[in-house]
Amino acid sequence: QQQQQQQQQQQAQVPVPSSPPHSPPQGVVATAATVGGAADTVSAPPLAAGGVLVKPSADHDELVQEVTKALNRSQRVRDAWAAFCESISQNLAPRTKETRILMTFLSTHQEALNAPPTAVDTIVDVVKSVQVQSDYGKQMWLNFNAGQSPIYLNPARHDVDSLVRFLAYLTQSTPPPGDQAAAASLAQAASALSAVVAGAATLSGGQTAANAILEATGSAATTAVQVAPPTTATVVE
Repeated sequence: QQQQQQQQQQQAQVPVPSSPPHSPPQGVVATAATVGGAADTVSAPPLAAGGVLVKPSADHDELVQEVTKALNRSQRVRDAWAAFCESISQNLAPRTKETRILMTFLSTHQEALNAPPTAVDTIVDVVKSVQVQSDYGKQMWLNFNAGQSPIYLNPARHDVDSLVRFLAYLTQSTPPPGDQAAAASLAQAASALSAVVAGAATLSGGQTAANAILEATGSAATTAVQVAPPTTATVVE
């Protein structure tokens, strides 16, 4: 009996090896859900642009909004987005993209997303500002876009030449008497035009933009920028 007790004590002192922690195989993403005490795993979908898929905390609408804001803010982001969409053979509309594709773009294009504004971004901001500054500036933007099909009311959808022609068109217009807000819009447009002329060489299509300014501010100012009559073309924000 004493020998049996000694054997039991010795067995109790032997350490029991612990089970190695479970880790899912490569290419599999573990989720927080559990089934029967075991981790539930799902295969990670492939990524067209490479890299590792990180399960996003933001929902689809939040990601769409984030990408859209970035596109409206930066020419570099617009260029990167266009190249990215072309690489996966999809259109440019953020809302039509799956969540994983939006997340991939945001995670693999940090350089473009964090880059300082370009000269084009500055012109886009001016065109937006003159519309916010006065109802006259907003109406002039609508008049300028009338006749186009489709009509892009978002300045970020316009190229440099179009934006500069609008500023020239606005500068050469005559605001209502006593409308100080409209006068301020014209002054801001004129200042932006001067800046564009000074730095035209740094713009993509800058020479064309500079020529548009010189034409619009010359003797043929009234015919340099043609504004078509209103139509029923589709309006695209």
